[in-house]
Amino acid sequence: MRLQSILSHLSHPLSLSKTTQLHASILTSGLSHDPFFATNLIRLYSIAGKLESARLIFDQTFERTVYLWNAIIRAYAKNQQVNHAFSLYIQMQASETKPDGHTFACILRLCSENSDCCRLKITHKHLISAGFQQEMIPSSALISGYAKMGLIQSSRKVFDQIPE
Repeated sequence: MRLQSILSHLSHPLSLSKTTQLHASILTSGLSHDPFFATNLIRLYSIAGKLESARLIFDQTFERTVYLWNAIIRAYAKNQQVNHAFSLYIQMQASETKPDGHTFACILRLCSENSDCCRLKITHKHLISAGFQQEMIPSSALISGYAKMGLIQSSRKVFDQIPE
C-alpha cells in the first residue's frame, strides 16, 4: 500500500480486518513509530474495541505527542475503562508531554459520565495549575460535570470565570 493510499484510509472508521491490513502496510512502510500514524491506528483500533492493540501501538511509539496521549486516553475512556484512562492521564502529567485542553475535557467528561466527583475535583485543580481554566472546551466539560453532579454553585463559579 502506498503512502497516499494509507493516508486516505486514516480519515474514516474501518472494519477490524481493514484496520489490521492498514496496520500491516504501515509496518512494512517503516512508519509504525511515526506519532501521526500511531495516533490514527490507536483511534481505529479503539473504534473496533481492540484496546490491547491500541495500547501495544502506544507502548511501541517512542515520540509521545499530546495527540498520541489523547488518542490512547480517549480510547480507554470511550470503552468505559475509567481506571486505565485516568492512570494514563496521571502518567501523561509525569511525562515530558503535558495535557492540553482536549486531554482535560476528555478526563472531565469521563469523571462526569461516571459520577466521579473526587476525580472531577482533582482534575479541576490540575486544569487550574496548567492554566487551562479559561479555555472553552475544558471549561464546558467542567461546567457540565459539576451540574450533572448537582454542584450548581461550582458549575456557576467556573462559568463566571470564563472570559466574555
